[in-house]
Amino acid sequence: IYTDHPYGIEVTNLNMKHIGATSNEHDRDENISLFEPFLKGAWRVLMPESFCIFWCDIEHVGVLSAMANDIGFRVQRWPLIAHKASGKNEAAQYNTTKDYEVAMVCAKPGALLSVRRPTSFIPWKSDKGERERYMHPFAKPQSCHRYLLETFFPSKCTILDPFMGEGSGVLAMQ
Repeated sequence: IYTDHPYGIEVTNLNMKHIGATSNEHDRDENISLFEPFLKGAWRVLMPESFCIFWCDIEHVGVLSAMANDIGFRVQRWPLIAHKASGKNEAAQYNTTKDYEVAMVCAKPGALLSVRRPTSFIPWKSDKGERERYMHPFAKPQSCHRYLLETFFPSKCTILDPFMGEGSGVLAMQ
């Protein structure tokens, strides 16, 4: 499984391009209530020795790790970090800019990396105009998707993306 599920963040204060259409699917409490059913469902459908990789908010890494461990996953103790080339701060008067995204690694027993990596940092490189091709404001660049797909999934394997949004991850899978 490789997906970018709703993070459980408050989006009502964000002033982003295309946030209006997206905000309907991002009710914070409802999204948080989906964490455990998502992880249980992932455990149930995953093949032995497989990975469940998903993007999440740093605020929830501890809770998600504990849930995943309780379900039976081996969870990488540190999240993977994608440093954005530029960050936009919607509340600069209150917070420093969050210019990174986080991906969690959950594995069924015996799962091994397809490619060894020397770092926990995911490359964030968008080609010219890539962000404009997606109407979803939280779409990740192809470089992020490819890095994670190559690292955790052997070529020609079946990958489930239950929260595919506009399909930027699926395009990288192709």
